[in-house]
Amino acid sequence: MKRKTSLDLIRCIAILMIVTYHFCVIMQQTDSVFCTTPNGSWGIIGTAMFFMLSGYLLEGKCHREFHIRKFYKSRFLAIFPLFYMNWIVGYAVQVHRYQSYFWGGEPWKLILTVLGVDGYMQWFEYDCYYVVGEWFTAVIIGVYLLFPLLRKGYNCHIRITTVVLTILFVLQGVRQHIYVPADATLLTGLFLVWIGMLIRRYHRFFVSSNGFLAAAAAVLLLELTVKMPGQDFRQVYWSVPLAFVIFTVCLRLFDEINGESRFGWVAGYFSEISYGLYLCHHFLIYLSTAFLLQYMDQPVQLFKGYLIDLLLGLLLAAVFTFSWNKMQLFGYRIRMRSILRKNQ
Repeated sequence: MKRKTSLDLIRCIAILMIVTYHFCVIMQQTDSVFCTTPNGSWGIIGTAMFFMLSGYLLEGKCHREFHIRKFYKSRFLAIFPLFYMNWIVGYAVQVHRYQSYFWGGEPWKLILTVLGVDGYMQWFEYDCYYVVGEWFTAVIIGVYLLFPLLRKGYNCHIRITTVVLTILFVLQGVRQHIYVPADATLLTGLFLVWIGMLIRRYHRFFVSSNGFLAAAAAVLLLELTVKMPGQDFRQVYWSVPLAFVIFTVCLRLFDEINGESRFGWVAGYFSEISYGLYLCHHFLIYLSTAFLLQYMDQPVQLFKGYLIDLLLGLLLAAVFTFSWNKMQLFGYRIRMRSILRKNQ
Protein backbone atom coordinates (compact mmCIF):
# COMPACT_ATOMS: atom_id res chain seq x y z
CA MET A 1 0.00 0.00 0.00
CA LYS A 2 1.37 3.39 -1.02
CA ARG A 3 2.34 5.56 1.92
CA LYS A 4 -0.20 8.33 2.62
CA THR A 5 0.80 11.60 4.25
CA SER A 6 -2.71 11.87 5.70
CA LEU A 7 -2.10 8.73 7.78
CA ASP A 8 1.31 10.00 8.87
CA LEU A 9 -0.28 13.23 10.09
CA ILE A 10 -3.02 11.34 11.93
CA ARG A 11 -0.36 9.33 13.73
CA CYS A 12 1.55 12.50 14.63
CA ILE A 13 -1.61 14.17 15.97
CA ALA A 14 -2.50 11.10 18.02
CA ILE A 15 0.93 10.81 19.67
CA LEU A 16 0.95 14.52 20.50
CA MET A 17 -2.45 14.09 22.18
CA ILE A 18 -1.09 11.22 24.30
CA VAL A 19 2.20 12.90 25.24
CA THR A 20 0.47 16.16 26.15
CA TYR A 21 -2.19 14.36 28.17
CA HIS A 22 0.34 12.39 30.20
CA PHE A 23 2.42 15.49 30.84
CA CYS A 24 -0.64 17.35 32.13
CA VAL A 25 -1.69 14.45 34.38
CA ILE A 26 1.75 13.92 35.88
CA MET A 27 2.19 17.66 36.41
CA GLN A 28 -1.28 17.83 38.04
CA GLN A 29 -2.76 20.03 35.31
CA THR A 30 -5.85 17.90 34.69
CA ASP A 31 -8.14 20.93 34.34
CA SER A 32 -6.19 22.15 31.31
CA VAL A 33 -7.89 22.17 27.90
CA PHE A 34 -4.79 20.32 26.66
CA CYS A 35 -5.63 17.43 29.01
CA THR A 36 -9.38 16.93 28.76
CA THR A 37 -12.44 17.81 26.72
CA PRO A 38 -15.95 18.19 28.19
CA ASN A 39 -16.51 14.52 27.32
CA GLY A 40 -13.24 12.73 27.93
CA SER A 41 -9.47 12.99 27.87
CA TRP A 42 -7.20 13.64 24.92
CA GLY A 43 -5.23 10.58 26.02
CA ILE A 44 -8.19 8.26 25.41
CA ILE A 45 -8.96 9.99 22.10
CA GLY A 46 -5.36 9.77 20.88
CA THR A 47 -5.06 6.12 21.84
CA ALA A 48 -8.35 5.32 20.11
CA MET A 49 -7.03 6.98 16.95
CA PHE A 50 -3.90 4.81 17.16
CA PHE A 51 -6.01 1.65 17.28
CA MET A 52 -8.14 2.85 14.35
CA LEU A 53 -5.01 3.65 12.38
CA SER A 54 -3.68 0.14 13.07
CA GLY A 55 -6.88 -1.38 11.71
CA TYR A 56 -6.80 0.86 8.66
CA LEU A 57 -3.20 -0.01 7.84
CA LEU A 58 -3.53 -3.73 8.57
CA GLU A 59 -6.51 -4.05 6.26
CA GLY A 60 -4.58 -2.21 3.55
CA LYS A 61 -1.55 -4.49 3.89
CA CYS A 62 -3.57 -7.72 4.09
CA HIS A 63 -6.21 -6.80 1.52
CA ARG A 64 -5.04 -9.09 -1.27
CA GLU A 65 -3.15 -11.86 0.47
CA PHE A 66 -2.58 -12.92 4.05
CA HIS A 67 0.12 -15.29 5.29
CA ILE A 68 -0.24 -15.79 9.00
CA ARG A 69 3.42 -16.62 9.66
CA LYS A 70 4.63 -13.54 7.78
CA PHE A 71 2.02 -11.45 9.54
CA TYR A 72 3.07 -12.52 13.04
CA LYS A 73 6.74 -12.11 12.17
CA SER A 74 6.20 -8.59 10.85
CA ARG A 75 4.15 -7.62 13.92
CA PHE A 76 6.82 -8.99 16.24
CA LEU A 77 9.51 -6.97 14.47
CA ALA A 78 7.30 -3.87 14.54
CA ILE A 79 6.75 -4.04 18.32
CA PHE A 80 9.41 -5.85 20.28
CA PRO A 81 12.88 -4.69 19.11
CA LEU A 82 12.16 -1.00 19.83
CA PHE A 83 10.33 -1.98 22.99
CA TYR A 84 13.35 -3.93 24.29
CA MET A 85 15.79 -1.16 23.32
CA ASN A 86 13.79 1.46 25.21
CA TRP A 87 13.27 -0.87 28.15
CA ILE A 88 16.99 -1.60 28.53
CA VAL A 89 17.74 2.11 28.88
CA GLY A 90 14.91 2.60 31.36
CA TYR A 91 15.96 -0.50 33.30
CA ALA A 92 19.53 0.81 33.58
CA VAL A 93 18.24 4.12 34.95
CA GLN A 94 16.14 2.28 37.53
CA VAL A 95 19.08 0.11 38.54
CA HIS A 96 21.10 3.26 39.20
CA ARG A 97 18.18 4.80 41.07
CA TYR A 98 17.46 1.83 43.37
CA GLN A 99 21.00 0.40 43.44
CA SER A 100 19.61 -3.05 42.67
CA TYR A 101 19.32 -5.21 39.57
CA PHE A 102 16.08 -6.66 40.90
CA TRP A 103 14.27 -3.46 41.85
CA GLY A 104 11.05 -4.83 40.33
CA GLY A 105 10.80 -7.91 42.53
CA GLU A 106 11.47 -11.57 41.82
CA PRO A 107 13.59 -12.16 38.68
CA TRP A 108 10.89 -14.34 37.11
CA LYS A 109 8.74 -11.23 36.67
CA LEU A 110 11.07 -10.24 33.85
CA ILE A 111 9.05 -12.73 31.79
CA LEU A 112 6.21 -10.19 31.82
CA THR A 113 8.54 -7.66 30.24
CA VAL A 114 9.77 -10.16 27.63
CA LEU A 115 6.14 -10.78 26.67
CA GLY A 116 5.38 -7.05 26.57
CA VAL A 117 2.60 -7.19 29.16
CA ASP A 118 4.35 -5.63 32.18
CA GLY A 119 2.66 -2.27 31.59
CA TYR A 120 -0.78 -3.85 31.69
CA MET A 121 -0.07 -5.34 35.12
CA GLN A 122 0.01 -1.83 36.55
CA TRP A 123 -3.78 -1.79 36.45
CA PHE A 124 -3.70 -4.57 39.04
CA GLU A 125 -1.13 -2.71 41.17
CA TYR A 126 1.25 -5.59 40.54
CA ASP A 127 4.93 -4.80 41.07
CA CYS A 128 7.15 -5.83 38.16
CA TYR A 129 9.84 -4.41 35.88
CA TYR A 130 7.57 -2.04 34.01
CA VAL A 131 9.42 0.99 32.64
CA VAL A 132 8.12 1.79 29.15
CA GLY A 133 5.21 0.90 26.90
CA GLU A 134 2.21 1.20 29.23
CA TRP A 135 -0.93 -0.91 28.84
CA PHE A 136 -1.31 -0.16 25.12
CA THR A 137 1.54 -2.52 24.22
CA ALA A 138 -0.15 -5.55 25.78
CA VAL A 139 -3.51 -4.73 24.19
CA ILE A 140 -2.12 -4.22 20.69
CA ILE A 141 -0.23 -7.53 21.02
CA GLY A 142 -3.53 -9.21 21.90
CA VAL A 143 -5.22 -7.51 18.95
CA TYR A 144 -2.51 -8.73 16.57
CA LEU A 145 -2.84 -12.29 17.89
CA LEU A 146 -6.58 -12.19 17.22
CA PHE A 147 -6.39 -10.25 13.95
CA PRO A 148 -6.83 -13.37 11.76
CA LEU A 149 -10.27 -13.79 13.38
CA LEU A 150 -11.12 -10.14 12.68
CA ARG A 151 -10.05 -10.58 9.09
CA LYS A 152 -12.22 -13.70 8.78
CA GLY A 153 -15.21 -11.72 10.01
CA TYR A 154 -14.31 -8.85 7.69
CA ASN A 155 -14.21 -11.08 4.62
CA CYS A 156 -17.15 -13.36 5.40
CA HIS A 157 -19.50 -11.82 7.97
CA ILE A 158 -18.83 -8.09 8.09
CA ARG A 159 -22.30 -7.03 9.25
CA ILE A 160 -22.62 -9.70 11.91
CA THR A 161 -19.11 -9.00 13.20
CA THR A 162 -19.84 -5.28 13.35
CA VAL A 163 -23.04 -5.81 15.33
CA VAL A 164 -21.45 -8.32 17.73
CA LEU A 165 -18.38 -6.18 18.45
CA THR A 166 -20.52 -3.08 18.95
CA ILE A 167 -22.85 -4.84 21.41
CA LEU A 168 -19.94 -6.32 23.37
CA PHE A 169 -18.19 -2.94 23.47
CA VAL A 170 -21.29 -1.25 24.88
CA LEU A 171 -22.11 -4.03 27.33
CA GLN A 172 -18.62 -4.12 28.84
CA GLY A 173 -19.46 -0.85 30.57
CA VAL A 174 -22.30 -2.49 32.46
CA ARG A 175 -19.99 -4.81 34.35
CA GLN A 176 -16.58 -3.26 33.93
CA HIS A 177 -13.55 -4.84 35.58
CA ILE A 178 -12.86 -3.32 38.95
CA TYR A 179 -9.28 -2.46 37.93
CA VAL A 180 -9.12 -2.02 34.16
CA PRO A 181 -10.94 1.02 32.68
CA ALA A 182 -13.16 0.44 29.66
CA ASP A 183 -10.80 2.25 27.28
CA ALA A 184 -7.92 -0.11 28.14
CA THR A 185 -9.54 -3.51 27.57
CA LEU A 186 -8.71 -5.97 24.80
CA LEU A 187 -12.33 -5.80 23.66
CA THR A 188 -12.10 -2.03 23.19
CA GLY A 189 -8.86 -2.50 21.25
CA LEU A 190 -10.52 -5.04 18.94
CA PHE A 191 -13.54 -2.78 18.44
CA LEU A 192 -11.38 0.24 17.55
CA VAL A 193 -9.20 -1.74 15.15
CA TRP A 194 -12.40 -3.01 13.52
CA ILE A 195 -13.58 0.59 13.08
CA GLY A 196 -10.27 1.35 11.38
CA MET A 197 -10.80 -1.58 9.01
CA LEU A 198 -14.26 -0.25 8.14
CA ILE A 199 -12.85 3.23 7.53
CA ARG A 200 -10.42 1.65 5.10
CA ARG A 201 -13.25 -0.21 3.36
CA TYR A 202 -15.32 2.95 2.90
CA HIS A 203 -12.39 5.32 2.44
CA ARG A 204 -13.78 6.88 -0.73
CA PHE A 205 -16.99 7.89 1.05
CA PHE A 206 -15.16 9.55 3.94
CA VAL A 207 -12.86 11.59 1.71
CA SER A 208 -15.47 12.63 -0.87
CA SER A 209 -18.80 13.12 0.92
CA ASN A 210 -19.46 16.75 1.76
CA GLY A 211 -22.51 15.73 3.73
CA PHE A 212 -20.45 13.51 6.00
CA LEU A 213 -17.85 16.24 6.44
CA ALA A 214 -20.55 18.71 7.54
CA ALA A 215 -22.05 16.18 9.97
CA ALA A 216 -18.61 15.31 11.36
CA ALA A 217 -17.79 18.99 11.88
CA ALA A 218 -21.09 19.45 13.76
CA VAL A 219 -20.37 16.45 16.01
CA LEU A 220 -16.84 17.69 16.63
CA LEU A 221 -18.08 21.14 17.64
CA LEU A 222 -20.79 19.66 19.85
CA GLU A 223 -18.49 17.28 21.71
CA LEU A 224 -15.83 19.94 22.27
CA THR A 225 -18.27 22.49 23.70
CA VAL A 226 -21.14 20.60 25.37
CA LYS A 227 -20.87 18.06 28.17
CA MET A 228 -22.85 14.99 27.19
CA PRO A 229 -25.02 13.06 29.68
CA GLY A 230 -23.46 10.07 31.40
CA GLN A 231 -19.87 10.77 30.34
CA ASP A 232 -18.74 10.54 33.94
CA PHE A 233 -19.88 6.92 33.90
CA ARG A 234 -17.83 5.80 30.90
CA GLN A 235 -15.71 8.42 29.17
CA VAL A 236 -14.80 5.99 26.43
CA TYR A 237 -18.37 6.00 25.07
CA TRP A 238 -18.06 9.67 24.11
CA SER A 239 -14.34 9.61 23.36
CA VAL A 240 -14.60 6.91 20.68
CA PRO A 241 -17.06 8.88 18.50
CA LEU A 242 -14.87 11.96 18.89
CA ALA A 243 -11.78 9.98 17.89
CA PHE A 244 -13.65 8.60 14.88
CA VAL A 245 -14.70 12.09 13.79
CA ILE A 246 -11.19 13.54 14.18
CA PHE A 247 -9.69 10.58 12.31
CA THR A 248 -12.07 10.80 9.35
CA VAL A 249 -11.96 14.61 9.15
CA CYS A 250 -8.14 14.50 9.09
CA LEU A 251 -8.33 11.81 6.43
CA ARG A 252 -10.42 14.17 4.32
CA LEU A 253 -8.46 17.35 4.97
CA PHE A 254 -5.02 15.82 4.42
CA ASP A 255 -5.93 13.42 1.60
CA GLU A 256 -4.49 15.56 -1.20
CA ILE A 257 -1.15 16.35 0.43
CA ASN A 258 1.72 15.21 -1.76
CA GLY A 259 3.78 12.61 0.05
CA GLU A 260 6.80 13.47 -2.12
CA SER A 261 6.86 17.08 -0.91
CA ARG A 262 9.14 18.31 1.85
CA PHE A 263 6.17 18.56 4.20
CA GLY A 264 5.16 15.00 3.38
CA TRP A 265 8.70 13.80 4.06
CA VAL A 266 8.79 15.55 7.46
CA ALA A 267 5.40 14.12 8.39
CA GLY A 268 6.55 10.65 7.35
CA TYR A 269 9.73 10.91 9.41
CA PHE A 270 7.96 11.95 12.60
CA SER A 271 5.34 9.30 11.98
CA GLU A 272 8.08 6.68 11.70
CA ILE A 273 9.55 7.56 15.10
CA SER A 274 6.16 8.02 16.82
CA TYR A 275 6.16 4.50 18.25
CA GLY A 276 9.55 5.09 19.84
CA LEU A 277 8.23 8.36 21.31
CA TYR A 278 5.20 6.55 22.69
CA LEU A 279 7.46 4.01 24.38
CA CYS A 280 9.78 6.47 26.13
CA HIS A 281 7.75 9.65 26.75
CA HIS A 282 6.07 8.56 29.98
CA PHE A 283 9.34 7.55 31.58
CA LEU A 284 11.05 10.81 30.54
CA ILE A 285 8.20 12.87 32.00
CA TYR A 286 8.46 11.01 35.31
CA LEU A 287 12.19 11.71 35.43
CA SER A 288 11.53 15.44 35.11
CA THR A 289 8.70 15.47 37.67
CA ALA A 290 10.83 16.33 40.72
CA PHE A 291 12.18 19.41 38.98
CA LEU A 292 9.02 20.64 37.25
CA LEU A 293 6.51 20.24 40.08
CA GLN A 294 7.93 23.37 41.71
CA TYR A 295 6.61 25.30 38.70
CA MET A 296 3.02 24.03 38.88
CA ASP A 297 1.66 27.57 39.08
CA GLN A 298 3.94 28.88 36.31
CA PRO A 299 2.50 27.89 32.90
CA VAL A 300 5.44 29.28 30.94
CA GLN A 301 7.96 27.17 32.87
CA LEU A 302 5.77 24.09 32.55
CA PHE A 303 5.50 24.66 28.81
CA LYS A 304 9.29 24.89 28.57
CA GLY A 305 9.54 21.63 30.51
CA TYR A 306 7.01 20.05 28.17
CA LEU A 307 9.01 21.09 25.12
CA ILE A 308 12.23 19.74 26.65
CA ASP A 309 10.60 16.39 27.46
CA LEU A 310 9.11 16.24 23.96
CA LEU A 311 12.42 17.04 22.27
CA LEU A 312 14.30 14.50 24.40
CA GLY A 313 11.67 11.91 23.58
CA LEU A 314 11.92 12.64 19.86
CA LEU A 315 15.70 12.44 20.03
CA LEU A 316 15.68 9.11 21.86
CA ALA A 317 13.00 7.75 19.54
CA ALA A 318 14.98 8.86 16.47
CA VAL A 319 18.18 7.22 17.74
CA PHE A 320 16.48 3.89 18.51
CA THR A 321 14.45 3.87 15.29
CA PHE A 322 17.53 4.71 13.20
CA SER A 323 19.55 2.00 14.98
CA TRP A 324 16.87 -0.63 14.43
CA ASN A 325 16.52 0.30 10.75
CA LYS A 326 20.28 -0.03 10.34
CA MET A 327 20.23 -3.45 12.01
CA GLN A 328 17.44 -4.58 9.69
CA LEU A 329 19.37 -3.34 6.66
CA PHE A 330 22.51 -5.13 7.86
CA GLY A 331 20.57 -8.35 8.33
CA TYR A 332 19.01 -8.01 4.87
CA ARG A 333 22.44 -7.58 3.27
CA ILE A 334 23.75 -10.68 5.03
CA ARG A 335 20.77 -12.72 3.77
CA MET A 336 21.26 -11.45 0.23
CA ARG A 337 24.97 -12.38 0.29
CA SER A 338 24.08 -15.84 1.59
CA ILE A 339 21.56 -16.33 -1.22
CA LEU A 340 24.04 -15.15 -3.86
CA ARG A 341 26.71 -17.54 -2.59
CA LYS A 342 24.28 -20.46 -2.76
CA ASN A 343 23.36 -19.56 -6.35
CA GLN A 344 26.98 -19.35 -7.52
